[in-house]
Amino acid sequence: NIQISNDKMVISENVLKFIAQNAALEVDGVHSIAKCSGVKKIIGSKGCSSPVQIQNTEQELIIDIYLNLKSTAQIMKVVSDTQHNIKNAIQDMTGKSVTKVNIHVMDIIFEQNGKQ
Repeated sequence: NIQISNDKMVISENVLKFIAQNAALEVDGVHSIAKCSGVKKIIGSKGCSSPVQIQNTEQELIIDIYLNLKSTAQIMKVVSDTQHNIKNAIQDMTGKSVTKVNIHVMDIIFEQNGKQ
């Protein structure tokens, strides 16, 4: 949801999450968005925290995203390309400056029987 009131634009966190997820999935080497964020997955909690987390203040916009990469991925290149793609997509679509994009690699997905 995007609302404009009193010359101020408010963009829903869900919109920012959607943009970030789609921008990440466009990058070669990204297999999928992780189902859970780090802490909940590690401790085996039944409730999953969102795989995209947004810290949005008037001074900064920080995005944390949890990803699964393909086994053929060059991790450093994929992470760098994903950070760049997410930052550009959000800035281009919303005009909001992105302070930081943190990528959390949660899993590497290996091919099985020629399929991923």
